[in-house]
Amino acid sequence: MNFYETTVIGGIVNGSVKPSEISLSPSDFQETDLGAMLTVARDMEAKGEPVSAETLYIRFAETNGGWISAQMLHGYGSKATSSSVALAVSKIQERALGELLRAKAEQMLDGDMSGGKLLDLFRAAVREGESQYATVGNDFEWTADTAAQQIALYEDLHFGKTVAVPSGFSAYDRHLLDGFSKGDLHIVVGVTGAGKSAFALNCALHQAKAGYTVGYVSREMSTAENLMRIQSADAQIPRWKIKKNLDRGLLDDLTENLESLKPLKLVFNTKTTDVESLRLQSKSLAETKGLDILYVDYLQLMKSATKHTSRANEVQMISRTLKELAMELNIPVVSLCQFNRGATGAAITEVMFYLKESSGIEQDASTITVLQTEKQEERSNGLPDAKAVIVKNRNGATFHAMNFKFDGETFRFLEVREMPNGYSY
Repeated sequence: MNFYETTVIGGIVNGSVKPSEISLSPSDFQETDLGAMLTVARDMEAKGEPVSAETLYIRFAETNGGWISAQMLHGYGSKATSSSVALAVSKIQERALGELLRAKAEQMLDGDMSGGKLLDLFRAAVREGESQYATVGNDFEWTADTAAQQIALYEDLHFGKTVAVPSGFSAYDRHLLDGFSKGDLHIVVGVTGAGKSAFALNCALHQAKAGYTVGYVSREMSTAENLMRIQSADAQIPRWKIKKNLDRGLLDDLTENLESLKPLKLVFNTKTTDVESLRLQSKSLAETKGLDILYVDYLQLMKSATKHTSRANEVQMISRTLKELAMELNIPVVSLCQFNRGATGAAITEVMFYLKESSGIEQDASTITVLQTEKQEERSNGLPDAKAVIVKNRNGATFHAMNFKFDGETFRFLEVREMPNGYSY
């Protein structure tokens, strides 16, 4: 006896589901008596007759005979729920669709047909499958159904829990409303050499040390180079010292530091080039190992597996896919972006005009942070030499500059707090 088919009939006789709500054909049933019973139940419903184990048994025996008793129907109904019926319908549809496609494939392989005829048969099989088995879900949510979950969220906030992933920089998090919000695309943008990758790696390191699982996609640097930069910032070892004929003391320091980083849940991807593959791999990572936040360094270096009429359209699709990925996994996706050179010297209120290759990025992003750093020769000892300005913020204030001290030798960002007699880092 087919478990899924008896579950469907059980759901009908115990009232969990109406016969008319079952999106199956009697021919989808392997047990022909159960398929015929679905037809009888639908007929009873259409005539306004009550459908129960006893009434369905009597009506079915009158028209079909068969071996199914009222006691058996009671047994089917004792185990069926609305959710189990929904699952059973889905499983029956999967099997029936598989049988349909196998039959069509055998038909295509049996005959000596031209390529055009085979394509016609294939399209016809797809249309038949869609017409019989395609389902439309309902993703609308009533306020009453989500109220308890919303109240639980507010209680978490009351007790100091956050629904965002903190960046590790308190002033920045304060303006972002606790950090990078989940389900959103966050953009960090700047000109070439502004320290975007260093800033993202600093945030990733802070988050990994706080216990978050961090994914870092780099299309600019290898995993080895990214780790060197993280270690340079963490161990305060200038990157330029990590080279051939490495000092023995530095070798020991780097080895010890790497041992301290090994337990962190920080995972790198430097090979995936198209955003469609990245979407699938990220979902797999989230399901198997967990994923709390994803960085993409950087957006304009990603590609699409599909063709587009222009690079601007392709970048816009990549941006939209990253936004959808954030919503699907309910995590923040932080993507670095690059300005055109024309942004150098532009007023902070005008820099978004220079976002490279697509203004569609601006539409998809929940926050956009412009990162600006002074050139080495322009820096003054003891003074802030970098700042982050949030120019778009769906949930908070904009155009407030947060000052940082950026050590270009170690790629380390330090928050700057202005004190009565100077600055504190």
